[in-house]
Amino acid sequence: MSRTYYCANCLNSFVQETDVCPNLACQTRKPRKGWGQLLGAGDTFDRRYHIIKMLAVGGAGITYLGRELGADDEPIDPDLAIKVLFHQRDSGPFLRRLANEAQILQDLNHPNIVECRGFVNRVGSEPYLLTLFERGGNLQEHIRRVGPVPPSVAAGILRQILYALDTGHRRGIIHRDLKPQNVLLRAQVTRNLIPHCLVADFGIAKVSGALADGLTQVGTFIGTPEYASPEQFTGEVPEPAGDVFAAGAVLYFTMTGKTPVTFSHRTDVGTSIRELLEGIPPVLPKSAGTEEEVGVLQEVLNNTMTANVKGRWAVRQILEHLQKLGRSDAWLLSDDPVEETPAPTDPLHSSTMVPGQQADDDEQHTFVMPLEPPPPTEPES
Repeated sequence: MSRTYYCANCLNSFVQETDVCPNLACQTRKPRKGWGQLLGAGDTFDRRYHIIKMLAVGGAGITYLGRELGADDEPIDPDLAIKVLFHQRDSGPFLRRLANEAQILQDLNHPNIVECRGFVNRVGSEPYLLTLFERGGNLQEHIRRVGPVPPSVAAGILRQILYALDTGHRRGIIHRDLKPQNVLLRAQVTRNLIPHCLVADFGIAKVSGALADGLTQVGTFIGTPEYASPEQFTGEVPEPAGDVFAAGAVLYFTMTGKTPVTFSHRTDVGTSIRELLEGIPPVLPKSAGTEEEVGVLQEVLNNTMTANVKGRWAVRQILEHLQKLGRSDAWLLSDDPVEETPAPTDPLHSSTMVPGQQADDDEQHTFVMPLEPPPPTEPES
C-alpha cells in the first residue's frame, strides 16, 4: 500500500520516503522516529479507528472523519471528528492547547457546544481529540450556501451561540475565537429554518484558575481579526465582553454574508485597530428585514460591537432584548442559576491533561501575535 508522508517542519507532503525533506526551501533531515504519515480512506488509526476521509489541515494537526472499530473490526456509529497533532508538534504548546480544549469540552457538556468523546495522549501515538462529528458543516459554509438569512433565523442562531457562551462564562471560560467557522450545524437546513448550532474550537479559550492561567500572555493578540474586539488587538486581559463583541460580529455575518470590517493588512496590529474602530458598529442594510426587525438587531450590534468594553450588553441583556422579535428566553433570565448538566465523569478514553502556558495557532486564519435550544423550526412570520 502506498503511503503519503509529510515533513512536520514545512508541512510538505511526498510519496517517496527520503532522508531529507524534498522541499528545497526546507531540507529538514528525516527525524529519528521517521516522517509523519497522512491517513487515507480505509486506513486504521491507533488500531481502533476506521478513517473515512480527511476533513481539514491546520497549522498544528489534521482532522479526520472516522468511526470506532467494533469487536468484529467493523466501523460502528457515531461518526467522529478525530483531531490529530502533527508528528513533531505533539508536545509543548500544541499539546497544551489540545489538552485545554478537551478539558473544556468535557467540563461544559452543553447541547450548544460540541461533544467531546475522548482525548488520548500516550507513548507511541500522536495525541488526538475525539469529538462528535456534526454533519451540517459550519455557519460560514451555511451562509455561503443559502445566503444571508432572515432576521428571525439570525436571532435564533444568535440565541444558541449566546447559550453556549453563557455556559462557558459561568464557569470562567472565555472562548476568544468565536467566528462562523467555529459554529457547527447539526444538520443542513434551508434558509428559512433555524439550524441546531454548536460552538466549537475552544483551543485558545481562556480559563480562570490555576490549570490554565498561563496559557496566554497579556500583550499578545489571539483570535481572528475580523471577529476580534479592539481590546484583543492590544492584548488586554480577556473578559466575557470580548465574546459578546464576536457574537455581534457573527450576527452581522449571518444577515449580510460579509465580515463587519475588511482589513487592508490583517497582521499589522496598529492599522487593524484603526480600521476596526472606524468600522464599528456596522450598519445593517434596511433590506435585511422589516423596519422593526432590523431596528431590534441593529440595537444588538450597537450594544455589542462597541469599543466601550464596560458599555457592552451582557449575554442575558441580549437574550432579553431578542424577545422583542417574539420568542421568549425568560427561562434563562431568572435570577436563579441555570441548572447545568454535569460533565461526564467516565470519558471514553483516558486523557492526560497538561498544565499550560502560551497557546499556539493550529488554524490558518487564527492569529497568535507579540442553555438548550429548540429543534430546527420554521421561524414565526
